[in-house]
Amino acid sequence: MRQLQPLVTIRNTLKSSPNESIIHLWKSTTNHANIQYDQYSSTKEVIKSFRDVQEDKLTNQLTYQGSFFTSVLRFSLTQFLPRSIITWRHDSILNFIADNLPSEHIRTIYADTLSSFSNLSTITGDDYRPDLLILTKDNCLYILELTVGYETNLRNNVNRKYSKYKDMIMEQKKKGVFDKESSGFIDMLEHFNLDKAHVIYVIKMIINIAIRRTDVTKDDDEVRAKCKYEESFNFFCERFVKEKLIDNEEIYYMKKIEAEFVRTVATIENCDASGYRRFRLKESICQGVVAEYYLNEESETSQSEMESEDEVLDYLLLKNHEKLLSTFGESF
Repeated sequence: MRQLQPLVTIRNTLKSSPNESIIHLWKSTTNHANIQYDQYSSTKEVIKSFRDVQEDKLTNQLTYQGSFFTSVLRFSLTQFLPRSIITWRHDSILNFIADNLPSEHIRTIYADTLSSFSNLSTITGDDYRPDLLILTKDNCLYILELTVGYETNLRNNVNRKYSKYKDMIMEQKKKGVFDKESSGFIDMLEHFNLDKAHVIYVIKMIINIAIRRTDVTKDDDEVRAKCKYEESFNFFCERFVKEKLIDNEEIYYMKKIEAEFVRTVATIENCDASGYRRFRLKESICQGVVAEYYLNEESETSQSEMESEDEVLDYLLLKNHEKLLSTFGESF
């Protein structure tokens, strides 16, 4: 394979490159000679070979040159990236949903990627692979397909997945399988007779999983850890607003339930023993009293009240301290 025209076009750029390999490439063309790439069968192989050389230099020659190259190494090379983080978020959310559905309403849960549940191909075959199929005891079948908030082209993915399974629903309707369809995830939860506090708890925990950061370490102080989580949450919200999946009113609502999470999870990530105990106590309260505080749609929460949520939680913590200790023991 001969590369002639591209070399002529970028010769001046090659000459001024700081890369030794590129300089060598420029020198080899100064006598108008052609470069032979006969050992490669495609341009992808050429690019891969070049990348391998650069990765080797970063890995073996530049790691002791300071924090800049360490950062480049950490965030540039594919082998150091958390390849499974999207899958982890995806499967963790599905596991949480499946584990928190009331057993008195569920007959069987079928899953595509979760090994702890029945294989859904027994119902859908190989053409359709939704994330969860939930068969209730009153013979309702819910199809749950999750689109994680960090996927690119989020709105297009939502529309594509909806259209795909809409065809499946229409096909099954003709066979008399479906009577009516639920308009959304919250409608499904309400069908299982979950009260508002339980619904908001499920939504809050899904958000917690979706915005979880892998770069928060025990070396981060609480302020830095909180900033990382807020950055992740804001990105999560911005993506949804941009894709027109949620409106500003819902963002305000999400901010309320996220505020306490950011504070507590920052502490737990720092591996602080007293903070961990405080986190567990707050989580216990959040499943009860605080959930009602967040869910009171009749009262309007001002900005100042939102900013003082931590004081509210502290008050509830002290108020229920003896009760919680007697219920859960000193481990909490």
